[in-house]
Amino acid sequence: MNENLNDELSRRPLAIEVLKMDKIFCQGSIKDATPAVAVSLLLFIIPSKPSFTEHSPPLLNWRTAQRKIPWGVLLLLGSGFVVADAAKKSHLSLWLSGQLSYLNFLSPAVICIILTFMASILTEVISNMSMATIMLPVVSEMVTAVSLLSGSG
Repeated sequence: MNENLNDELSRRPLAIEVLKMDKIFCQGSIKDATPAVAVSLLLFIIPSKPSFTEHSPPLLNWRTAQRKIPWGVLLLLGSGFVVADAAKKSHLSLWLSGQLSYLNFLSPAVICIILTFMASILTEVISNMSMATIMLPVVSEMVTAVSLLSGSG
């Protein structure tokens, strides 16, 4: 109970609470990525040398961001999150474990080899994070199926 209250309070910024704007902003719209995006945008707005008399360049300009940000890594991680989320929402792991449950007559060593081969094939076309999100529930279901069949679970 107390943990949920702390989580609720940490996600509601004090400025929104004081200004009584929580009905506008806090109806599930502030997620974990919202502060990160807001601070990133502020880097393009806040002047690097604040002065009331002269214009100052921002802390970060777009040319520097294009040069310094590893866009390949950013896109790889982003696409991994998208594939992982799609696999969860489409219940791909449940379907795959259901299809592989017919292999429960095989020995655990053979099932482990098959799952390892599937994981290595998947890592050739998707990121490791997405592969883990798809394969871990499959492995869990297969362990349950094999242990129930052998009577050791």
